[in-house]
Amino acid sequence: MAPEHRFPAASEDVVAVYRELLKVYKPENIGIYGYSAGGVLTSQSVATFLEEGLPLPAAIGMIAGAAGEWEGDLMHIGGALAGFDFFAEQPVDYFEGADMTNPLVRPSNSDDVMSQFPPSLLISSTRDFALSNVIHTHRQLVRLGVNADLQLWEGMGHELIGAHYTPEAREAYDVIVKFFDYHLGNP
Repeated sequence: MAPEHRFPAASEDVVAVYRELLKVYKPENIGIYGYSAGGVLTSQSVATFLEEGLPLPAAIGMIAGAAGEWEGDLMHIGGALAGFDFFAEQPVDYFEGADMTNPLVRPSNSDDVMSQFPPSLLISSTRDFALSNVIHTHRQLVRLGVNADLQLWEGMGHELIGAHYTPEAREAYDVIVKFFDYHLGNP
């Protein structure tokens, strides 16, 4: 966790676990997804797998997080809402010292990286502060010919799947399960 650990520590952790999984499972039987910062980490992990020549998982999910950060409306109004100055382009905490143009940090910076993504599920909500990032990532994946599914929930915020007690969260869980069930092979 930042600030004790900085980029690429989390991606390195995912790669270490993924390498162990590949010893037991075929990549077509592996799916990876993350929520919020975990959605961003999922995309960074795919970029790192590509960089290291690892086979990609069969499918990924980016829930309330995506392959780029602070894009679209979020860059313009999110900073004011969250108290950050995005225009200063100063990485904070985890990304301090990282090259923010590097596709290992922001996969959306590279069409080449993004065009190699496995089938991708993107989920967000109309009141999610990360909605613009999710839409931007989905649009980029579709433009590049990647199988990408965008699911949006009306009236929910960033907490969509974190609010496990709501019917909307349960519905989102069902979408996630069906997506991975469809895209993953048989063990």
